[in-house]
Amino acid sequence: MTKGHQKHSSHYQEAAAKKAPKERGTLLTIAIILVIVNHLFLAGAALYDLRLYGNNVHSLFMPILLVASVASIIGGLAMWYWKKWGYYLYIGAALVVATALLLNTGSILMLFAGMLPPIIVAYIVQPKLKNFD
Repeated sequence: MTKGHQKHSSHYQEAAAKKAPKERGTLLTIAIILVIVNHLFLAGAALYDLRLYGNNVHSLFMPILLVASVASIIGGLAMWYWKKWGYYLYIGAALVVATALLLNTGSILMLFAGMLPPIIVAYIVQPKLKNFD
């Protein structure tokens, strides 16, 4: 086989590999659904709190939680559609939430509680990250 044919056949093999169906698997499916559902509840709680106590809010924690939760929902939906930027958006939003938790409470335990879900999601997503666009 000539060098030109090798390049040509490897191009077809790469194209076939890209068109192969992506398999999410049970664990990744559950993780993405939990990301979306968890942050829907967090966004709802933050919005409710802001509406209820909006005039007396002296902290940026709830507005930050609301924005980061919406970003996490968008990231979760993007991960569902195999978008790599959705994964990075979720991880970034989780870092913001964890930092806000630490600053609001001063508790390392709350920092750990805020960081555990994205660490678990990262562990689950990492092997499949090559399938993301």
